Amino acid sequence: MAGDAVERFRAQVAHLDVEPAVQRFPQGTRTAADALGVDRLRRADADTVRAATGFAIGGTPPFGHPGPLRVVVDEDLLAHDVVWAAAGAPDAVFPIEPERLLALTGAPTARVAED
Repeated sequence: MAGDAVERFRAQVAHLDVEPAVQRFPQGTRTAADALGVDRLRRADADTVRAATGFAIGGTPPFGHPGPLRVVVDEDLLAHDVVWAAAGAPDAVFPIEPERLLALTGAPTARVAED
């Protein structure tokens, strides 16, 4: 089933003259679910994001929401002196030190991205 989806993906992009180096992770790649202590996550739709944060997808800042939200910061961000975060609109960002981001959000760090 999952293998079928990968093959379907490869077939659909073959005309683009690209051969994606697909990596498989038998344990899965849903690391954010582990970090939040939940069994399952789903991507929020635009209406859900706006209702929860007050901002549109693509411009959702990491803090400044109308109510408390659970936030996780990818631990890879800590390797940078400065990261850029959304500032309320899809065309607006601001620089912030990762440690300051952690302090302001109260977020735990987790391994979200896979190598």
